[in-house]
Amino acid sequence: MLQDLRRLVEPATLGDPMQPLLWVLNSRKKLAAALRGLHHAISANTVGGMLTTLGYSRQANRKTGKGTHHPDRDGQFQHLNRQVLHLQAAGLPVISVDTK
Repeated sequence: MLQDLRRLVEPATLGDPMQPLLWVLNSRKKLAAALRGLHHAISANTVGGMLTTLGYSRQANRKTGKGTHHPDRDGQFQHLNRQVLHLQAAGLPVISVDTK
């Protein structure tokens, strides 16, 4: 089950400057549903513990102000993650910059 969870979170993993690619934006509820789709009996709380075991932490973006969720937002994060993995595989440095 841990391997299935790892495969689910790797494409949607982000990171911080000290430990690259260790944040998960997917909710525990959605991850539990995906694991149940793979025939695992699991709750969202158990997923949280498993993520900790794998070295991941749950990070949530909080929007302030008005605005709607852009339909391509997930695609943007997926593109950035693919770029990070490609650059790291080539031995190139990657930095994380957070702006508000």
